[in-house]
Amino acid sequence: DKKYCDHKDGRIGKVGYKISFTRYFYEYKPLRPLKEITGEIKKLENEITGMLRAVTKGFIQQVKMKSSGIDWLGDIPGGWEVKRYKNVLKIFQGMAFKSNDYVEYSDVISIRMGNIKKSGLIDLEHNTKYLPDNYVQLFKDYILRENDLIIAMTDMSPSLDFLAVTALMKGLDMNFSYLLNQRVGKLITNNQFNAGFLKYLLLSKVLRDQLKSLG
Repeated sequence: DKKYCDHKDGRIGKVGYKISFTRYFYEYKPLRPLKEITGEIKKLENEITGMLRAVTKGFIQQVKMKSSGIDWLGDIPGGWEVKRYKNVLKIFQGMAFKSNDYVEYSDVISIRMGNIKKSGLIDLEHNTKYLPDNYVQLFKDYILRENDLIIAMTDMSPSLDFLAVTALMKGLDMNFSYLLNQRVGKLITNNQFNAGFLKYLLLSKVLRDQLKSLG
């Protein structure tokens, strides 16, 4: 239609208007003073140091201390014991389900590496894979339950950031069963250990650095 043509070149131009959101909606906020930011960082560092001291030294500062025999840990309260993970933990490895085992839908969900997040959370809805309903009976040893602690067994990336990341099985739907897949392990401990505490201990920077050096 000629009435939409530009009078200079006879072509149809673009109809519409561009709104600059930066110009009309952005409100500049000046950066806080460096001294204020540094003070907050120092405060957080002191809080973290206090928490670490409580974990490794206990809350009562007058307690008699002894050497832990571990350089990075230093002294510990006299009544504490140092135990190796291998003496208190066992890893039960998942089942190597095949690709043709999976079905379109069922009441049985396979828990795989992709369900574990680097933050230590579990994502039960990530790329859900279903297994036949009768697998609950066939592979009952691989059933996962609420508060089970699982661990990523492999990591092919150079950074190894995903290796040995642990997650708690939380928020399970009671209408489904969950089976442990290969490359994911279940940590089995005695009743002396709280699974939540153990999870965060395994996610600590000190331990993760050690695991990466071995990986």
